[in-house]
Amino acid sequence: MNSTTCTDGTVRQRLASATNEVHEALHHHPVLGSLLAPDLPLPTYLAILLAYRSFFAAVEERRSALGAFRALTLRPQVEALDQDLGRFCLARTPESLVLPWLDTPAPTLGALYVLHGAGFGGRVLARHVARSQPDAPRRFLATGPSPTTWRALEKNLELVGTTDYAALERGAQQAFSHLARRVSEVAAAAPRTVRLAPISHDPA
Repeated sequence: MNSTTCTDGTVRQRLASATNEVHEALHHHPVLGSLLAPDLPLPTYLAILLAYRSFFAAVEERRSALGAFRALTLRPQVEALDQDLGRFCLARTPESLVLPWLDTPAPTLGALYVLHGAGFGGRVLARHVARSQPDAPRRFLATGPSPTTWRALEKNLELVGTTDYAALERGAQQAFSHLARRVSEVAAAAPRTVRLAPISHDPA
């Protein structure tokens, strides 16, 4: 196969196959794996939300700056993360992140594929978090991709992948690896104790 085209199966199928190893590594990340634990520490959950917020916001910033893929905006996920983080008594706002490797639309679409796809398992994770930390906010985990958004993603993958598959795959590979690294960095610097602001309604 030519390194810049995709001719065997759909682009999404080839992308899923090409990124399977790094995708599985993210699933087995020691910090992210704690979301399934019956004793999820609240500081660890906060670290995950902070890491995801900085990464999702950075990808959305690049998408917007490039003026590309408006139907694939990550604003709903970023807003859900902000709502969740608003429940924590934080001394400072989430740190911003720069992703210079998202320099053109193709790798940016690869990153969007990763982040929109991450929403599919969110509701399962939300149930686990509800059992281990029933007062913790879970709006982000409950915000999965709509069928309309996913169809738009698949359409754009086919359009871009037929002409610039190598850059598309590069963006997806780097999104998986950089997200894992970001989670590790934020978790390593996380406070040992955190507090939730009181609420009078269901946190989900």
